[in-house]
Amino acid sequence: MLHLGGDLGPALVEAEHARRRMRRFGQTDYHVAASVLIARVHLAAGRAGAAVRAAQETLPLARQASGTLEGHALGILGEAFAALRRTDRARSCLSEALGRFRQLGHLRDAADIERTLHGLA
Repeated sequence: MLHLGGDLGPALVEAEHARRRMRRFGQTDYHVAASVLIARVHLAAGRAGAAVRAAQETLPLARQASGTLEGHALGILGEAFAALRRTDRARSCLSEALGRFRQLGHLRDAADIERTLHGLA
C-alpha cells in the first residue's frame, strides 16, 4: 500500500479509502491503522504539517484501540514535529512513544524511536 519509491499520491488515496471502509464496517483497529498510515504518507511526502494534523486527529482513537497503534501515532507525530523544528514537542512525543513500545516489549520499534530521539538537535 505504501509506495515509498515514487509518487505517494496513490498510497494516500488507498489509505483514505481503507480508512473509510473500515470505519463503515466498524473495524476500529483497522480504521486507526489506516489513519496512522495516512499520517506516515504525509510525512514521507514532506508534508509535516499535514502529518501533525493527521496524527493528532488519530491519537485519541489510537490510545483506545491499541498500545502499538498509539506508539506509532506518537512516533509519527514526533517525527513530524522534528521536521517542523519543534524539537521540544518532538522530544515529548518520541519519549512517550519510546515508553509505550518498551512497556509493550516492542524492542525494534523502541530502537527506531531511540535513533530518532538521538538524532534531534
